[in-house]
Amino acid sequence: MIFKPISDKRKIAIEVLKLYLLIPILKIISVFFLPQKYTPKLSRPAVNEYELANTGDTSLDILTLNTGLLTYSIFGKTVLEPASFIQERLKGIIDHLKTSGADIIALQEIYHTDHKEKVISELSQLYPFSIYYQRITKLNIGLPNGELILSKYPIENPEFILFKDNIVTELIAADKGILLVDIKINDKIASLANIHVTAGGFIWHTESEVSNGIRSKQISQTIEILKKRKNNTLILLGDFNAGPNVSQVNYDQIINDGFLDTFSLGCKNGDLYNKVSRTTNFRHYLCSNKIYFQDCF
Repeated sequence: MIFKPISDKRKIAIEVLKLYLLIPILKIISVFFLPQKYTPKLSRPAVNEYELANTGDTSLDILTLNTGLLTYSIFGKTVLEPASFIQERLKGIIDHLKTSGADIIALQEIYHTDHKEKVISELSQLYPFSIYYQRITKLNIGLPNGELILSKYPIENPEFILFKDNIVTELIAADKGILLVDIKINDKIASLANIHVTAGGFIWHTESEVSNGIRSKQISQTIEILKKRKNNTLILLGDFNAGPNVSQVNYDQIINDGFLDTFSLGCKNGDLYNKVSRTTNFRHYLCSNKIYFQDCF
């Protein structure tokens, strides 16, 4: 039997394939055997540069949006980009946020540090306070956390906690977890949790039993941690991949815990959800001590 010699191109392809297979293995090792460390990137103006207007108004405008800026590259080659035109859409998102009128903005799926910093820089005059977390673990594999919060009001006590339960593909691809903050509004303090729970990780259908189960555990973990803040106003917001007509078991879980669904109040059009994101208004000190937001998508 005569064997043909392996060409140089095939040798390179085999070596690259080995590296592609090695990456998830290294990621799993880093998650389970190396301590995951994160540092907050908190922006705040100097005291003499910023003065809060104490109007006594108890209304608050919050905008929450899944930016859809996910792009995943390995060795400079893009292997995952669910939505194209990243840079064009980033500019459009920033332009929209500038005119939103929101007091607090919570973003999801903005993984890359340069994207976060661009948003913060472009909106710094309107939102002098911002927070995201950056991974400082030596073995940096996969994307960092994709949550960002911007605020007109002071941000206090920031914290980032990884989800205890996750789909294996999302565990490998990114540091998904809970971004927690306290927002000081005049003499009141509201505690916020910004999250993006699983949609199935490209393995399971969004409404499968596995996806619902993992999502339920992620929501339970978030609510449990949020309650420990022990402030009068608790705000749960983000992309939950659940609602009255999709993965309702997860939606009911939040509602049954006493959270008020402002999504259904402010973003509903008949029986269908609006396809564009918008600011939701609420009187949070008069309405409820538990507020539940999700992106209008």
